[in-house]
Amino acid sequence: MTSGCVVALDIGGTRIKAGIVGPGHEVLLDRTRDTGAAEGRTPWPRACSTW
Repeated sequence: MTSGCVVALDIGGTRIKAGIVGPGHEVLLDRTRDTGAAEGRTPWPRACSTW
C-alpha cells in the first residue's frame, strides 16, 4: 500500500494538484482549469489524505 498526500491549490483561477508519493521523493504537478465550482465539487484547498 502506498501512502501520500494530495493537495490542490487555487492560483489565478487555475487548479494546481500536487501529488506526493511515498516518503515524498516524487512530486507530480497537474495544472488544469478549475471546473470544481461548476460541477459542485468540494472547493480546494483539500486536506492531506492518505491512499
